[in-house]
Amino acid sequence: MNAAFTPLVLILDDDQKNLKAVPPMLEGKGKVVYAGSLEEARGALDGQTPHIALVACASGPAEAEGRLADLGMTPGWLIAGATSGQAADPEFLRGAMQARFNDILSIPPEADALHEAFDNGLRHIQGPEGAKGKVVALYSGKGGTGVSTLAVNLALALNHQGGLRVGVLDLDLQCGVVASLMNLQPTQTLGKLGDVAAGDANALRDELLSRITNHESGVRVIAAPPILHDGLNITAEMVSRVIRILRDRFDLLLVDTPKWVGDRLVAALDEADQILLVAEPLIPALAKARESLRLFSRFEYPQEKVALVFNRVTKESELQPEEAAQALSRPAYFAVPAEHARLIEAANRGVTPLADAAARGPFAKAVAGLAEKLRADLGFGAPKAQPKKRGFLFGRKAS
Repeated sequence: MNAAFTPLVLILDDDQKNLKAVPPMLEGKGKVVYAGSLEEARGALDGQTPHIALVACASGPAEAEGRLADLGMTPGWLIAGATSGQAADPEFLRGAMQARFNDILSIPPEADALHEAFDNGLRHIQGPEGAKGKVVALYSGKGGTGVSTLAVNLALALNHQGGLRVGVLDLDLQCGVVASLMNLQPTQTLGKLGDVAAGDANALRDELLSRITNHESGVRVIAAPPILHDGLNITAEMVSRVIRILRDRFDLLLVDTPKWVGDRLVAALDEADQILLVAEPLIPALAKARESLRLFSRFEYPQEKVALVFNRVTKESELQPEEAAQALSRPAYFAVPAEHARLIEAANRGVTPLADAAARGPFAKAVAGLAEKLRADLGFGAPKAQPKKRGFLFGRKAS
């Protein structure tokens, strides 16, 4: 762990004061703020976003989520303080998952269990000492090729395979659909992020991290603004800074990029360690892919930075991936089969095919394979075996 890092921890109690004994138990673990009400929390935090929050949930996880929403901030790690009866109740566990809690701690807590929950959160937030996350940008010069769907499901597949803190950044600032595909209704997005003073690095970091939305899978999402003009003042320089901040936060950040060429797109591609150029094996799509490859060549990207991924492949496709790759004079990195009916249903329901770790079907199988290949090529190694959960723990990124 980074010895210079001092986490800000919020203990948000309720009228029963079951968490009153927690602050002394965390002495030396960071800056601990104890609050029995939202007013106390606002005053003590003074606009800062806590890295870890332990919230009393005796009245249920939905009410606890509402209290956090009223504070207008998203901590990096959420721990629900629950009675022993609640912690054993499947309905409570399901509600806690839907309320985006990462872990559950029985209250009043024992010291060992408290320290374990705290350390899990700290490992999730920091990652290995000195580590820098990898950034993968998904791009297509042609709209409607399924880039956003692929980005979302690839993030879920990487998350299921374990051992990585996975984030998705939706940089399609005018037409972003990542939140919709994941059935999220984020209270905070990239909207008006450009209002933050460009030279204030700490303010930008705190503001950006407060806009992270937790998906029930454990994947974190930084959503595009729902209102068209709210992203217009986000500059290319800010895009670069945003990606650098998130690189420190995640092991692997997937960036869903805009389709039109502009300085914000170029900034995102410049920051990426890997670009997945997504194309359908159709002659019109290959023309756009060829234009993109020429563009990347002008940017002087090394060939290994750009990987060609063919999406929506069928036996009836105009070209098969090998033929399409040959036409582009580039090897095919991966091919993902079409599964139109299932993906349309998933988009309408907001339940992505890879939302279930045991997902089946040709699309899910292929995306899982792409995730394995990508993580190996980026130096993360083979997927880690998933341990059986002890009680309730949504962390999955602690290692």
